[in-house]
Amino acid sequence: VLLSLVLYLERTSKPRIVTLAPDPRLPKHAFSSEPEVTQCPQLRFIRIDGSLFFGSVAHVERGFDLLRARHPTQKHLAVLADGINFVDLQGAQALADEAKRRQREGGDLYLINVKQGLWETLEACGCIEARGARNVFRGKEAAIHAIYQKLDKVVCATCDKRIFHECAAG
Repeated sequence: VLLSLVLYLERTSKPRIVTLAPDPRLPKHAFSSEPEVTQCPQLRFIRIDGSLFFGSVAHVERGFDLLRARHPTQKHLAVLADGINFVDLQGAQALADEAKRRQREGGDLYLINVKQGLWETLEACGCIEARGARNVFRGKEAAIHAIYQKLDKVVCATCDKRIFHECAAG
């Protein structure tokens, strides 16, 4: 039984963190995890596949730290949360802490496709308040539209990537 528990914790303590971006080669610019897909210089999308709990928080926080260190201009981070199977209070707090770090740096954290269990845990730990609830979206289109409004328009004006439909109109 102990060995089974150890193996379970080893497997679940390292959820996958996958970078995504709209792929112009796919219908409706569906999101892709292909490394050659161009990234927005200000906004990164990731998907977390697995549980956010006391046993995985250190791994996820290291992932957030690496993203901030490797991509300092991407101050905005959107997490596709439909891959998060379970979250406890420590996992919810890790998301709230990352949001605070990014806000201090002039960006923010956004959650997309949040399952009911994650929402309830975020509320229980006080991580969702009026401001935080505005950063939770049902889908990518609504998220992109809202987040685009918060991006630095000076950077957008000189950007030639045009990742999102909003970029062409901006």
